[in-house]
Amino acid sequence: MSWSQAQSQAQSEWQQQPYQTQAFHFSLVPVIDALAGAVERGSRDQHDELIRELVARFQKAEQILHSLESNSIEKDVATQKRTLDDHRNKLEERRAVLAKYKSMVERIYPADN
Repeated sequence: MSWSQAQSQAQSEWQQQPYQTQAFHFSLVPVIDALAGAVERGSRDQHDELIRELVARFQKAEQILHSLESNSIEKDVATQKRTLDDHRNKLEERRAVLAKYKSMVERIYPADN
């Protein structure tokens, strides 16, 4: 097997992996490659256009990552435990208030026995 065949086989195997790099996930590599080609050829208008596209894709990637980050924070076990404890405390407070209200109503309106 020649070097180029081995390299292309390794590349195709890498591309078939289910977990590709974030750069490929956000399609940044093709834009970066195009920008590198434009820089070599010296087309200033093409540079600007590709830079704008790259910035837009980076911003989109940043939004997605922030979204994932906020979701992961919400799913954090410690955060869920604190939330559960807060809910339990509020439930106990409500039960205490209801018991107090019930006893007050029973004092005002005694049951007819």
